[in-house]
Amino acid sequence: MTGHDGLLPQFLQIKETYILPNGDVVFVGHKLHTVRHIAHLSAYEILIFNEEGISSYDALIDHHPLLLHKVKVAGIETLVVRMRYDLTDAA
Repeated sequence: MTGHDGLLPQFLQIKETYILPNGDVVFVGHKLHTVRHIAHLSAYEILIFNEEGISSYDALIDHHPLLLHKVKVAGIETLVVRMRYDLTDAA
């Protein structure tokens, strides 16, 4: 999780990892747009943007990798990210 927009978490789909000469770790990938929270799945519906995003390891709010899942919600296939814990516990 790279941050939040005040209400919903923001994610980055990592494509490359770099270790800089000073030892800092930087991730490069596609920004994920969080559409909404789906309470009964304890997951966030997301869209993959074709926009590049960059984040340092130190800037991550949560460094645990999360998986993208394809699910059907109301008969429509969508991508979701399931958190490993309730975000209200992370505050």
